[in-house]
Amino acid sequence: MPSRNQLINSFMATASTMARNYIGGHCKLCFGLNWYAKEAHAYPIAPCAELFRSATDGCETCQVLEKVVQELCPVGNPAETLVSFQLWGTSIDYKSTAYPELIVSPPGRAEVRLELYQDNDSRWPWFETRRHLPEDTASEESHRWATAQLQQCLEKHSQCNAGLDVDHPVLPSRVLDLGSHPNAGDSIKVLETRGLRGRYIALSHCWGDPKLLSTKLTAHTQETYKNKISLDALPKTFREAVEFTRKINIRYLWIDSLCIIQSDPENDSSEDKELSLRDWLQESGRMCEVYMNSHLTLAALSSTACTGGLFFQPKTLEMKGRAAGRHYHIFARENIQHHPKRFPLMKRGWVHQEYLLSPRTLLFGEGELVWRCVERSSCQCGEHRIGFGQTEFDKLPRTVVGENLPSKWQLMQRWYRIVENYSLASLSVPSDELVALDGIAQYMRPLRDCDYLAGLWSDSLAFDLVWIVTLSPTAKPGTTTQQIEASTPDQQTFPTWTWASVTSPVHWSHLILSRYEPLEDSDIFVSQLPGSSAYALRLRGVLVPSLLVGDVAGVKPYVADDEWTASYYPDQVGDSDLTGQSDIYCLRVLKNGIYSLSLVLRCKDKRNELYERVGLLRGDSKRLTEENGGTPGIRGRYRDPWNHSIEGYTPRWDFLAGWEAPPVTITLV
Repeated sequence: MPSRNQLINSFMATASTMARNYIGGHCKLCFGLNWYAKEAHAYPIAPCAELFRSATDGCETCQVLEKVVQELCPVGNPAETLVSFQLWGTSIDYKSTAYPELIVSPPGRAEVRLELYQDNDSRWPWFETRRHLPEDTASEESHRWATAQLQQCLEKHSQCNAGLDVDHPVLPSRVLDLGSHPNAGDSIKVLETRGLRGRYIALSHCWGDPKLLSTKLTAHTQETYKNKISLDALPKTFREAVEFTRKINIRYLWIDSLCIIQSDPENDSSEDKELSLRDWLQESGRMCEVYMNSHLTLAALSSTACTGGLFFQPKTLEMKGRAAGRHYHIFARENIQHHPKRFPLMKRGWVHQEYLLSPRTLLFGEGELVWRCVERSSCQCGEHRIGFGQTEFDKLPRTVVGENLPSKWQLMQRWYRIVENYSLASLSVPSDELVALDGIAQYMRPLRDCDYLAGLWSDSLAFDLVWIVTLSPTAKPGTTTQQIEASTPDQQTFPTWTWASVTSPVHWSHLILSRYEPLEDSDIFVSQLPGSSAYALRLRGVLVPSLLVGDVAGVKPYVADDEWTASYYPDQVGDSDLTGQSDIYCLRVLKNGIYSLSLVLRCKDKRNELYERVGLLRGDSKRLTEENGGTPGIRGRYRDPWNHSIEGYTPRWDFLAGWEAPPVTITLV
């Protein structure tokens, strides 16, 4: 990929040629935004200064583009800011309508994508006609759109309302009482519901810096807040949530920091700390009910903190005029973001269960409102299919146990996809790794009818155990592979066999469920360590003593001979210190013909047969088709019953004739 300076220098080297502005009647910089022009199949990347110069020299299209850039994305130094174009067509040959996208790349800042569209016939007849968006997501037009989505869902969507008492659900333990009518005044209060029923709204938001959250329920404020909380004291997101909730005539609102007692480290006594902890443990266990029974969940998609607010004012630039003898009427705006993973809120770990469990969610973006319920997705601009409309972000169905139950394999696949997305998100408190997903586990438990074990399920342990760490520098916000350190057992919050024990994103191979099966000689069951509340897994299977050779800190190193190859996936980047250790073992878990998946283990206590997971090994006994380049990886070292080692033995899973490794039982912690 050329550097910014290389792109600028390359363009300037041909600037003298391009100064002869028109070729075949089109500006060589913008080509009149005409896809039919032969040269337009490859728009150049150029400094903004050249776009502005072309506009000054008389190119009417560049004049329009200059106005778009100056109004919507003012640039500091035009010579250092790059601009390029893309023309997106609606048919495979791009000969119907299309919409141009102007990409502005200021130095040291994220690129800005601006889309152009038309309202009616214009000089550029191939421009798409697109929906106009309201100037404010708090406008009456936006409110009417949102209430129409809600009303349609309540009246027509049986799947969204299955198993719910829509009008009289049991309220959470505490809610904010906003008053009995929309103009109830400038204060609200905390209400302890004690079994009261009624419709309520839930808020999903980013906390941001805790110092910004000055108004929260604590042991010291709860009595005051039961009487009154001034709206002026609330952060912007909370105030606007109150405003919207009142506007749709709902009396009760649930906000986590005002409905669960929070700690106050500077002022809490030991009794206060105990109170907040007890309340947290009780209320966090009810998250599933809170969101599943909500009338609607409001999601502050684009705000990074509680001060960001729900509502935004997207800017649309309208341009009218005549050029080349034709009237034009076009519009430009910043490209509407649709992919959920690019919004600040969706990078927060807790929000995944808040979104998936709620039957209905209204999402507040910078440019528009987005609706997502169990049956339908929609957004104000009409492009909902490419964002929250993707099946990856389907809400959990309102399935009543005993009716149309999904299969075990469907539940397993859904759980894996949920964990994969969740593992990409961030948590301010690492010990919340499993708590923040507990609501979904509560939802799944009656459907799976088995034990839930620290992120894994007892009826699919062999498959659940073969998670793979995704060691991608950009995969998890704020985390790089170099920053991930190998934790010692004393530092670990969770047992090593669960995906929750690692700080990296994880995934399961999509082939596992369809092609692999457990080994006949393996068995996995759960036990509890004496004197400990932590679960341990008892595994029975073939344990192969092995040896890590070379630096295995990189992703997917290989080891191979003429008939066998393997891929090693370490759980921690810092595991290169395991090289040469004699306490490394492989335990086979799944197989598929010539392929096998094995847990790579480190012996922690040989006397008690305690082991820790350090990675995953995927092996196959197929002959290699290309050189492996001597990449270091993992090598077997067979010990016979008399403990005589044969160095360099490669652990093929079709063991040599005349010798069978006896299954052993170990404990994985």
